[in-house]
Amino acid sequence: MSATRRFIAATAGHVDHGKSALVQRLTGIDPDRLREEKRRGITIELGYADLALAGGAVRVGLVDVPGHEDFVKNMVAGVGQVDLAMLVVAADDGWMPQTEEHLQILEYLGARSGIIVITKADLVAELGPCLEDVAAERAGTLFERAPIVPVSSLTGAGFAQLKEAIAAALQDLPPRVDNGKPRLAVDRAFSVAGVGTVITGTLVGGCFRRGDEAYLQPRVTPVRVRAIQTFNSDVAEVPPGSRVALNLASVRPAGARDSARSDRTVRRGDVVTVGSPRVPPSEQMHVVLRRSPRLGQQAPPMEGVARVRVHIATRHLGAHLALSDTAGAGDTVLAALRPDEPVPVLVGDRLVVRDWSQRHTLGGGGVLDPWPPASLRAERQSRFLRAAAGEDGISGFALVTGAPRARGALQALVARDGLVTLSAVDRLLPDATTDIHAAASALRAEGMLAGEEDVLIDRARLQALTAEAKATIDRWIVEQPERGTAPGNLLMRLVASLPHATQAVRLIEEQLRADGFQIENAHIRPPGTTASLPESLRPLLREKRAALSASPLTPPPRRQLAAGAGESRVLEFLVASGEALLLGADVVVNNSAFVAARERIVKHLSRHGEATASELRVAVGTNRRMIIPLLEHLDRDGTTIRVGDRRRLAAR
Repeated sequence: MSATRRFIAATAGHVDHGKSALVQRLTGIDPDRLREEKRRGITIELGYADLALAGGAVRVGLVDVPGHEDFVKNMVAGVGQVDLAMLVVAADDGWMPQTEEHLQILEYLGARSGIIVITKADLVAELGPCLEDVAAERAGTLFERAPIVPVSSLTGAGFAQLKEAIAAALQDLPPRVDNGKPRLAVDRAFSVAGVGTVITGTLVGGCFRRGDEAYLQPRVTPVRVRAIQTFNSDVAEVPPGSRVALNLASVRPAGARDSARSDRTVRRGDVVTVGSPRVPPSEQMHVVLRRSPRLGQQAPPMEGVARVRVHIATRHLGAHLALSDTAGAGDTVLAALRPDEPVPVLVGDRLVVRDWSQRHTLGGGGVLDPWPPASLRAERQSRFLRAAAGEDGISGFALVTGAPRARGALQALVARDGLVTLSAVDRLLPDATTDIHAAASALRAEGMLAGEEDVLIDRARLQALTAEAKATIDRWIVEQPERGTAPGNLLMRLVASLPHATQAVRLIEEQLRADGFQIENAHIRPPGTTASLPESLRPLLREKRAALSASPLTPPPRRQLAAGAGESRVLEFLVASGEALLLGADVVVNNSAFVAARERIVKHLSRHGEATASELRVAVGTNRRMIIPLLEHLDRDGTTIRVGDRRRLAAR
């Protein structure tokens, strides 16, 4: 892999403030490619260019965005994964409405650093008033300490300083992390003659390699990566943080007639992932939504349920937004978001919410739970969301990266659900699988959580469940001592409300075994416990022993022996103590009679090699009602094997 450091930068700012001219002067590439853009003299769609710095050691993918208020949806699609935001302000216009809205969007989406570029510096005699205005407006924002660089795209003045400022801003930024979970949100899809379908986007989370088997989300359509380009060069592999063009097999660009999303079409807003479909599309998500304090008191409060437009990565679609509380300017609030179509998202993915008419940006934030329980207000979910969002809405585990997020998410999910599997958590978080497992191992080592390789449970919760299981087992045996054991399904009843209940039962069983309990054949026996019978049932015990001994190889049917509740308990005791054996649903036999019958069958088969059930019935001296379950029992315990309608001795 190349040692080149790769970053994504984007312009932002009011219409006609010279963003495209800035990009062209900086890179030599005109980002306006549409005929309509040339005719109208404004940027309508996203434009792209490449910038090499430090002798090629730093490569920057530049995204040029529209500044007109009618095209904010396109602007948001271009700034979702920005390392460096260049906020452009024209010297002759100053701070304008779209400057402000773009600034708020960049903050909502978590741009990592910024530069303010004063364009058209050649058009004013004195820059002082503009610089003072910008310095006042940027206070308390992402750009509060950002360098301010005046330039002229006409004369080239200031561009050497701008490149230096870009290099300096990127110098301290760590490259995008390879978490082994590559995702590319499609911002453009088109056909190239002789090549086929090409899509472009910003790669995050991992690497793409030529030949990768990938998935097109949200429809989980299998596709293959035929070829990869980055910075106009063909490559075999591309790291995260790169502007990427992928040549995909098996899909075509969506056309104007493709009103509905088809499995075999690709368009802006789709997401390409590699490997198993790690990002299951979400039909509802819980989010944290922040409203900028810069909206001012004139901004109407948000409350209740609203129809909105939501922007996630390069996707923009309608949604229903249900807020947990009223949100005014500067407020942070939890909300349930139900998009009109499923959207593939992970914990921490950023979003922007605009009004239904697409005239105003209402707020922005991040995904806290892509697969939430039904109620936003349920106490456990409310605690989970507060932990995910943090007290101020931006300091919880959801919007940070690395091991702290994995650790915080595991603790919060276990607190909410009681038990989690790491494989399920791995599908929720963008963090590396190794980071998630490392966090789990640390929490186990610290004694905070317990569990197996893929399962985690709060240690105190597991101890409480185990204690409850012991008490339940004890009560069962006290009430029904004739068995000396409790049925294993008692444990499932204890944990039925937990997700992954089967794994929870397994963990409880491990704790019980460690404490000397025996668990086999779906029965649990506490240490030192044996079957016993109340004194009141002793007369019935003598009666049933006599009935079984009277004709040991042709005993009475079980339904006859256990006609009453007391008689049924006596039979349970005889079987549990080993004195009798339950051969089938209706056959109970003395253990001594069973041993004698087995010896006769073994002797007969040793002499004759094989025999039918009828022949063995005669050899044993019993009836058909007993011989069939007897032979089936011997088949199961490995004494005999059935071949057609005959039995043979199993090889020893």
